[in-house]
Amino acid sequence: MRKVSVDPAAKTITAQGGALWVDVDDAAQEHRLAAVGGTVNHTGIGGLTLQGGYGWLSPQRGLVIDNLLSVRMVLADGRIVTASEKENTDLFWALRGAGSNFGVATEFVYRAFDQKVDPWCGLLAFTPDKLEKVVEFLNDAVATGKGRNGMLLGFACPPPTGGYPRSWFPFSTTEQKRRRTPRTRACLTSSPS
Repeated sequence: MRKVSVDPAAKTITAQGGALWVDVDDAAQEHRLAAVGGTVNHTGIGGLTLQGGYGWLSPQRGLVIDNLLSVRMVLADGRIVTASEKENTDLFWALRGAGSNFGVATEFVYRAFDQKVDPWCGLLAFTPDKLEKVVEFLNDAVATGKGRNGMLLGFACPPPTGGYPRSWFPFSTTEQKRRRTPRTRACLTSSPS
């Protein structure tokens, strides 16, 4: 139940109900395409999709559910139906916002988008004295990114730091990687002096 197929000409991705976003991402990547998916790829597609779904492409392309083209379902009476804008439209409307208690979703078809730039992500950690520059960078990246940047900023006091907070932002684009960020996926930390 994790099979994924891609139609590059139609720009659609068909995924079985048990697929994870990593399955969708990997299949789409082979064709330089991407679907609006979750922010972590080890999430199942069904729950995220039927509950709305926010992902890294959402600022440009909408929620996952906005890019859902059809769903194949097994209903409580045993019938297997397809819900889309052309078939079983009331069910499709309900699936796209009224919850997930209408049957068992066995297949999803998503709209796909060109992914011409290789995405980059990684975890970077800094000592508290770098916070001002990190926030300055994030503000600049959001202001100049035209909706193509996804960033998270967090604070943590992981051991063995002795309780000193660390700031981190794990995601940026290929363009920013070339411009400002180091080519690393490692966590860079140091103890305060």
